[in-house]
Amino acid sequence: MIRERAEHQKQEKAIPKGVAKFIVKAVVIFITWQLLYHLILQPSGIPDKALTQMVLSGTVQMLSVFYSSVQQVGNSILIGGRPSINIEDACNGLELIALYLGYIILLPGNWKRMASYILIGVVAIYLLNIVRCSLLAYLFQHDISTANFAHKYAFKLVVYGFVFAGWMSYSKNLKNVAAKN
Repeated sequence: MIRERAEHQKQEKAIPKGVAKFIVKAVVIFITWQLLYHLILQPSGIPDKALTQMVLSGTVQMLSVFYSSVQQVGNSILIGGRPSINIEDACNGLELIALYLGYIILLPGNWKRMASYILIGVVAIYLLNIVRCSLLAYLFQHDISTANFAHKYAFKLVVYGFVFAGWMSYSKNLKNVAAKN
């Protein structure tokens, strides 16, 4: 009786196989990404430089809808000749995209479904980052204290909330697909 109870308690404390597998895969993906990024990609500027330029260009195009004089000088955006924001590699959304991709890749699912979530999610994060940078440019022109708050807190909450919603949608749909099978 005591032996059975001890065995039962041991089973209750054990990490479920699915969770353990998820954690191991997450650690492997994280380490692989960190090594790939810091040892190969970042020193060569790939894909940071290209992504930063794409975000800069998209932000200039979006701001040009609202302002007659918007220009990019290096990594800076000027509105009416006045400096507004600098978009550096750390602001290009790459880490957020990698975080989103890592979670989607970790979960089971068919490749077609996974590819659609990856494509739609990456494009949506990129576009959301352009909107974020455009709003920051506007705020830095008109209200620096609000711009600082938005940059440090509000936009992070919105962007990470969006990524979390994408993850939840993908996870929820996994339950629906599993229930059908």
